[in-house]
Amino acid sequence: MDVSLKIKHSFIDEGVSLIFGSLIFLTLRPYFIWESKFIYSIVFVLAITVTLAWSLLRARISKSSVVFISVFLSSFFLNQFTLHGAYPWISVVVVLILCFLLFDEKIYKNTLKVFINIYALVSIPSILMFFLLAAGVNLEWEYLEPYSKAKQSTGVYYREYFGMVVLNTQIFTLGTGELFRLSSVFPEPGVVGTVSALLLTVTRFDVKNWKGVILLVSGILSFSLAFYVLACMYLILKKPFYLFILAGLLSALFFYLPDDIKDNRIIKYYVMERGEALFVNFDEVDNRLNDCFERRYDEFLNSSDIFIGNGYKASISTMCNVSSYKNVIYDYGIIGFLILVLLYIIILLSKIRTKSDFMNCVPLLIVFFATSYQRPAFDTFWFFAIFVGGVISLVNSKSNVSDRGILQ
Repeated sequence: MDVSLKIKHSFIDEGVSLIFGSLIFLTLRPYFIWESKFIYSIVFVLAITVTLAWSLLRARISKSSVVFISVFLSSFFLNQFTLHGAYPWISVVVVLILCFLLFDEKIYKNTLKVFINIYALVSIPSILMFFLLAAGVNLEWEYLEPYSKAKQSTGVYYREYFGMVVLNTQIFTLGTGELFRLSSVFPEPGVVGTVSALLLTVTRFDVKNWKGVILLVSGILSFSLAFYVLACMYLILKKPFYLFILAGLLSALFFYLPDDIKDNRIIKYYVMERGEALFVNFDEVDNRLNDCFERRYDEFLNSSDIFIGNGYKASISTMCNVSSYKNVIYDYGIIGFLILVLLYIIILLSKIRTKSDFMNCVPLLIVFFATSYQRPAFDTFWFFAIFVGGVISLVNSKSNVSDRGILQ
């Protein structure tokens, strides 16, 4: 290939990776786009334009991409139906996933790199503010209303700092300061806990550089039970010695903490009591469902809708404010749910070439599917892109994907 053409293609690939890495970040709904009326239209047009340009200039679409798209479209077709029949729709998420599937392995991996860089960078201000507020430093903030109607109905609000939001229900007084569950720029601490755990998984829990450290610290400060469980799952499977060292350091740190911090609700409840209940009485900490949704779900299981579901966003329309894999089944039915799971499995199997590849991906598969118990995100672009990029990064690919670590 001509050198100038090779440089041109490389420049195009880097540009596409930068744009789609940024789009992964935006699909996590950072607070500064909540009130924007045009952001999703812009994303919609940008994704299609960039993908068409890449396809024309690079002129390569793999056969596997066609297979992936076919499976995904099968799921999308089922999602067109509601309780009232067919209701044609198309969302930004659908467009992003379809566009992303057209790219090659180099784009997948580099897009994930870009996203990790953005995620780590935007997490730094919130981590710094966490310690400043804990020390009693007074920082200015403004009132911010939630974008979620379910949250609005409960009367909660956010404190909007420069580069961070905090739910008012997640703040706990500590002397002259305050402790809170870290949300960074996202709607809730659980987003930080889940995403940080997934990114640590796809980067093999590499905490030898600043980005890995940021991922670990942000996950810990989110006080998310999901983060603690998912991180422990990965470490038990792949790096038990790391788990031993990390547990020892955290135990020593806890031992030397002042009593007023140990007795603070954020430590006492979110760490100690919930951690203990996880092994003693799991139902006590399993807050992903409630009676409101369980009643509807039980009725659904005994209805004729069980196979194709109740339709797009049916679980959200219940206003029960739940987050579980049951949401996906309720919306898409058993068939739709299995097709979505099949898409992920097909992508994984298509990239595995050796037994070593498979062993590298087993922890990723376990952690990702465990994530779906409490945060069902099979049909979201951020979850899909992290999974695909993570698989490419973990396998011993023979393609033109760089062998350098993803955090480098």
